[in-house]
Amino acid sequence: MSDERAGGDPAPIPSEGTSAPPDANRVFGQAPPSHPFSAPAGGPGGDGPPPVKLSEADDRKLRIRARLAVIFGAGALIFAVLAFPLGLILGVAAIVLGALARRSARPARVRAPGAVPGIVLGIVATVFASFVAVTAAVFWDEVSEYYTCMEGANTRTSQEGCQETMRKRLTERLEADGSAG
Repeated sequence: MSDERAGGDPAPIPSEGTSAPPDANRVFGQAPPSHPFSAPAGGPGGDGPPPVKLSEADDRKLRIRARLAVIFGAGALIFAVLAFPLGLILGVAAIVLGALARRSARPARVRAPGAVPGIVLGIVATVFASFVAVTAAVFWDEVSEYYTCMEGANTRTSQEGCQETMRKRLTERLEADGSAG
């Protein structure tokens, strides 16, 4: 048996004559410290630099950014329905403020309360407002004709006529686009 030594002990891994590190220096399932995907300094089991102490002004700035991210994200969701351009702007602002709050909290290893919800709300609102903007651009003629009709509609019957005309136009447009594809 070539795997056994004279005393009956199994041969060390790696066998002698290879360039792999000895077992004592190897941790299975973890990248070596020099590897680009290894845990950063200060991570689990690492010494790393100690957390940076935030000044009172920096801590206040961090919390304000995180709170504004949530407020802008919630406002963006509301305005994505009511006034999509404003919803789009507020959504992007929520994402930026949340990311800035998280970035400034990272070296101090503190939490930025509201940063992640602000980012999530901002992303959802931005996607929704973008969808509304694209839809409005595609159906601009129909929507503008509807609003012109509704401005001149003084009775409930004429308003229902405008809505019916809008439904017919949209149905014709969607059927024409569906059969062309």
